Amino acid sequence: MTPNEPHNDEDPHLWLPGPAVPHWVTVDLGDQHEVNRIGFRIKDVQVRTSLDGEHWSDYILCTYIGLRPDGTREYAIPAVLCRFIEFSEAPKSLMRRLLDRLARLLK
Repeated sequence: MTPNEPHNDEDPHLWLPGPAVPHWVTVDLGDQHEVNRIGFRIKDVQVRTSLDGEHWSDYILCTYIGLRPDGTREYAIPAVLCRFIEFSEAPKSLMRRLLDRLARLLK
């Protein structure tokens, strides 16, 4: 997928996680790049970066900017030089989803 292609839920190459949480996705940019914006289709996200895929930064503060035309949520992050970006749904969002699911099951 190129940087300009929109996310496609019907893409046969799309990875969808199983029921265990949290799910981490690691993106290899192929080379080191300065990154200052990222986009996701999840509301609360936690992000960390790495130059080598072994040594990771602390979690990076993501500031919500707004929705892109394709529905992806865009976030600003402090500019960082990295090759790898790892992201997951933030724990508070996961807990909220699990509690909502539990409430529906108990009805």
